[in-house]
Amino acid sequence: MRPTASAILCLASLAALSAPPPGSAETLDYSCAPTAVRVDEQRIEILCAEPIILDERSQDRFRRVDRFSYPMISQSFQPQLGSQVKLLDYYLDVAQNAVLHSRVLHVWFDTDHSLSPLYGCDPENCRALVGLALTHAPAVVPPQAADAAAGLSEATGDQ
Repeated sequence: MRPTASAILCLASLAALSAPPPGSAETLDYSCAPTAVRVDEQRIEILCAEPIILDERSQDRFRRVDRFSYPMISQSFQPQLGSQVKLLDYYLDVAQNAVLHSRVLHVWFDTDHSLSPLYGCDPENCRALVGLALTHAPAVVPPQAADAAAGLSEATGDQ
């Protein structure tokens, strides 16, 4: 079956939404097996089963990251990503689908821990979400990560 022009356009639009901003020197990417998505009036937060270690040699407390956050109202509106509401809806939809269907998320994030409070998260283990894409790879969640996610959901009242 050949892809239609509308299908190709749709895929190109989704790629533009999920790609990191151009020229972001402090942006890294990570494949995350999400265990929970938390939404409140301040932010969307994604909890990953395993942390990414930013610097293996460092003993810095800011090096282990297992959460990614995006504010409900961004101070830095980026016209190339479309409207803020559309981006928030996209992030929420993709993250919830990844958890629901046990799929891996490809996460782009800013490594600068000083930006974390601006995005509503703890600089010790959370970073600013810059881009997000759903993959077809099945997510493998260790039992201890699933328990931590259940604790996050119980603490916030999320499902």
